[in-house]
Amino acid sequence: MPGSLSIDPDFASARQLDGLTNRSYRIDDAGRSFVLRLAGPSTRLYIDRESEARHARAAHAAGLSPELLFADPQADLALYDYSPLPPVAGDTLRADPALQRRCSVALRRLHEQVTGFVTPFDPFERIDHYLAVLVHLGGSQPPQHAEALREVGALRAVVDAPPAATACHVDTYCENFLDDGSRTQLIDWEYSGVGNPMWDLANLSRENQLDAIADMHVLTSYFRTPPSPAQLARFELFKPICDLFWASWCLIQVAAGNDTSDWDADWRLRLDAAGRALSIDGFGTLLSRARAAD
Repeated sequence: MPGSLSIDPDFASARQLDGLTNRSYRIDDAGRSFVLRLAGPSTRLYIDRESEARHARAAHAAGLSPELLFADPQADLALYDYSPLPPVAGDTLRADPALQRRCSVALRRLHEQVTGFVTPFDPFERIDHYLAVLVHLGGSQPPQHAEALREVGALRAVVDAPPAATACHVDTYCENFLDDGSRTQLIDWEYSGVGNPMWDLANLSRENQLDAIADMHVLTSYFRTPPSPAQLARFELFKPICDLFWASWCLIQVAAGNDTSDWDADWRLRLDAAGRALSIDGFGTLLSRARAAD
């Protein structure tokens, strides 16, 4: 790392932070703090580290993310300025309408203000890539996943529906939001890309188990007005796509031997959630509304 960062290895202290696929450390030295991210050994198979660094810098330029101070994509390491803002807890997000609104507004700022993202994000193309990685790791696609992919594939046109593609975070899990009640930031740009912004909103709901009331807080804050029937339909139709996407990601973790969670149970739960979403009464009505002009 560049000497200009002035981190003294003889006096700096480091402690490991929580993480599912990478090893991250908080480093404290001479009154300044950093986060060092060492990528997990299998992540280079499905994460573009050069794009991650470019997107992180673009988000920081818009005031939405801590600064990326140094990155070496070939060595799979990155050093970020440490943010004092606390990560958002799932229970708090589910119970706090004001926090739901702040997270939604942060996503709107990302979609409206951030430029410089280069890597496309099409969830179905990523799923295809994940399945190729799965085979590379010695795994195979379960029959339940293949069936779900055929069913969810009918929603592929929803991905290309309005609004236009923008910078997207993609992994809108609660702990990737930092918030102190007055300021909100986003971290972890590993999966980010240029895609349909509705993904970030639907994934915010799905990944954090928001209920219908919280969903309306999120959407109304994002659109500055209650969502139209077409917007609400697209939001709901993106949810099973999110489920299938992360189920595919979980399969990779199983094949890679990642023991940070019960990934085998997780991919099954996510496929079940996708199946429930596809079988709800009025699903055809949602499709018709999603195709309507706003």
